[in-house]
Amino acid sequence: MQLLIIAVLTIIIVSLGVRTLWDRFRDAGDDGIKEWMLNVPGLDGICRDYLDLIREMKSGQYDRETLHHLDSQRQVTHDQILGYLDLDRSANLDVEAFAKRYLGWS
Repeated sequence: MQLLIIAVLTIIIVSLGVRTLWDRFRDAGDDGIKEWMLNVPGLDGICRDYLDLIREMKSGQYDRETLHHLDSQRQVTHDQILGYLDLDRSANLDVEAFAKRYLGWS
């Protein structure tokens, strides 16, 4: 009887582990970009601003306070792009990859 309980618990734990890994990696490589998103007009400027902020943050030439300010601006711009697309932060969208594709940089 104990062996049966251990076997059932093992099966349940393994099943949950497999499901968790499946959920995590099934979208690996998917940046969430849909064709209709690339056809939304008027995002050129905001996408360029978003990528400029990321470039500035990665440049390594700023102190912590300035980086915090740049990151705050990036987050606002991130949310604005999502807003134009009628999405929120729960959407599986790589906004940096989207901005590059929208501008034709990738």
